[in-house]
Amino acid sequence: MNRESAPGIIKKKDPIIRLPIKVILTDEAINFFIKQKRKLHRFKMADSDMGWGFSLDTFSPSSIQKMILIDYISNIEINRLEFLSKRSEIIDINKLLIYSLLYKKFDNVIVDKILRSPLIAKWNRVNPRRIIDERTNLNEAVLKKTLLSRQDAIREIKMEILNPVSQEIKRSPNLHADEKAMQIMICQKLCNSIRPFSWYLLSTSKGTQDYYSLITEIKVVLKDYLEKTSVAEYISLIIMELAMNAENTNLQKYAQKIYQKTFTMDTFISNKQIRNRVLQKLQSNQEFLYLDWSVSTQSRSMVNSKIGLTITLYNKEYEYEMLKSKIEDKANINLHERPLLDFYEQLPDSMINVELGLYYLTYLHDACEKLQIRFEPKVGQLAKTELPMITLDFYF
Repeated sequence: MNRESAPGIIKKKDPIIRLPIKVILTDEAINFFIKQKRKLHRFKMADSDMGWGFSLDTFSPSSIQKMILIDYISNIEINRLEFLSKRSEIIDINKLLIYSLLYKKFDNVIVDKILRSPLIAKWNRVNPRRIIDERTNLNEAVLKKTLLSRQDAIREIKMEILNPVSQEIKRSPNLHADEKAMQIMICQKLCNSIRPFSWYLLSTSKGTQDYYSLITEIKVVLKDYLEKTSVAEYISLIIMELAMNAENTNLQKYAQKIYQKTFTMDTFISNKQIRNRVLQKLQSNQEFLYLDWSVSTQSRSMVNSKIGLTITLYNKEYEYEMLKSKIEDKANINLHERPLLDFYEQLPDSMINVELGLYYLTYLHDACEKLQIRFEPKVGQLAKTELPMITLDFYF
């Protein structure tokens, strides 16, 4: 199946993300870069597994997104002494990964709907020797030339899909102007993620009754995936709370070793001298915190396959049994029907502590359930090193 190499991404103030990362490649990507004579490095990851890839100090979000959409990235990992100074960048990369996977899944759903439609069923009955299904692979040069000749028709099809949804967004009384602009842009990016093969099939059938039925279905799916993108905010918020939890656990434990006394979180925010001394000690002992994003797809040939994202936070200073118990306790808390962001904004300062991220898990579970995204949080230990870890699994 042919697919468009990369749609656009959500616009950022800075087109470059300044955050050192390790990028671990899939087998397909490794073969591609070897043929291109590009130098790759072998990295030992936080879980002690080895992987081939490269490291970047800064990167363009669009280049990472392009690689995700063509199944070239297996893992992205960062290791840091602290997360606070890179909060914005970590949120950016988390959203980038979630948006990219939702674009990819949206494209899969659209092509699956087209292949299962009466339009294709009729074609296959009339043309048994030229059946169209998920294994169909049109000549790329011919496909490109055909789409180029139909670019006006394809532009019209995009407008047929986008305009009604955009008008609905503009009329919404619950959205601010910038939120409306953002949602319309996301709709455009979702449409841009649809592979060329789908545009070929749609443009071939343009004007038929089956075509109009498909356009109606695509608009429903577009609205569904626009709603799903809201989960990126929730996940990013929770990741940062858990990351700050890990950072503060490290700082407090090492401060106690250095000063022989206990410090509160506020101390590390207000007293830079104590914070810097503890960070220097962590640096000399190579006591890094690790945050890993792992991408998984069942198969590129399976258009309706599950797409997964596993986010793992590693910290050896976590007390495994206590953390496991806390996660299980929070899973049973009833936080009523208040939205996660409302809860966060209305929370008094006295309640913001290292356990806050764990309470958020309940909200995220509810949000994912409503959006039909499978979410599984768990606490574990690496078999080789007994390194404690918090893992958040998402299946889109």
